[in-house]
Amino acid sequence: MMIEIAGRCIRNLEAAVGRITRRGLMVPVALLAALLVASALPQAAEAAPERMRGGIVPGRLLVGVRETMRPAEVGILQMVTGGQVKKRLAGGRVLVVEVDEMQTMAAGTRALAHPDVLFVEPDRMIYPALVPDDPRYPDQWHLPKTRAPEAWDVAQGSANVVIAVVDTGVDLDHPDLAEKIFTNPGEVPDNGVDDDGNGFVDDVHGWDFQNDTNNPNPEPDGVDDDNNGHTDDQVDHGTLVAGLAAAVGNNSFGVAGIDWGAQILPIQVFPDDGGSTVSQVIEGMDYAVMMGADILNLSIGGDYAQSFTPAIKSAWDAGILVVAAAGNSGVELADSEVTWESPVCNDGPTPGVD
Repeated sequence: MMIEIAGRCIRNLEAAVGRITRRGLMVPVALLAALLVASALPQAAEAAPERMRGGIVPGRLLVGVRETMRPAEVGILQMVTGGQVKKRLAGGRVLVVEVDEMQTMAAGTRALAHPDVLFVEPDRMIYPALVPDDPRYPDQWHLPKTRAPEAWDVAQGSANVVIAVVDTGVDLDHPDLAEKIFTNPGEVPDNGVDDDGNGFVDDVHGWDFQNDTNNPNPEPDGVDDDNNGHTDDQVDHGTLVAGLAAAVGNNSFGVAGIDWGAQILPIQVFPDDGGSTVSQVIEGMDYAVMMGADILNLSIGGDYAQSFTPAIKSAWDAGILVVAAAGNSGVELADSEVTWESPVCNDGPTPGVD
């Protein structure tokens, strides 16, 4: 059984691919070109496990910008790149820019020249963290290892704590979770109106960003969409993660979560199998921040993406604890950037401190 942990990697920002500042530090544009080209080509098997290698989304750039960037400058950025800003993520710190697929590298190069641009990177695929399938997995040996029973003698949790599970969705009717699902007090169910004015209609129990609906309940389709030989192999990943965090305890059924009182805010960003994009995951993170979650769980992993850093900072600035998976790739997370993964290695602008 893997243990989801909050991870930190000490990084050297001067080696970060695609980063640019206006105080003399500038990574050559050749690095951006190398990133774009290398991401589109098959990578060596020894570089990282297959599950941790994701392709890029053609014609889509993630552009990190200063918080002080004015709307007029956004317009100039669109003009010089020949693209369109489709979304603003992480409190406006990351722009999703759609460009001509054949001009992706050139558009990225032009974007880097803008004084308000901090980094440019392609939007890429990311995946739920690997779940083991050994028969003793349900034994939950991690609970005594973390001395959870001793903690339960003192407290069993609080309904005032909301844990946002950004994942494959959560089974809203699961007996161990049904009473733990977050309910948005500002929404009237099924009236077709965005009652709380947050931009999401009838988001009573979270949101499904994969299908753009108000039903974050995972729906298997019986198809091996990612062609890995396993049908719908990730459909229950989010439900499992939610159970680890907050399944009802001491009820003579199923498993016991760590926090028996916490609420689960389901946020679906992945399909029933296969990966999602960095930008879509960040949309889910932004939603968790907007909804006032206390904890943001990211049991996911993929190639290092700078765009997660401002998204995590937005959550941190809002007082949210961010928890990420680590160790599933079997690669030691060290100083060398070739070992970095996201989001666990996105530890802030001051490595080893933030």
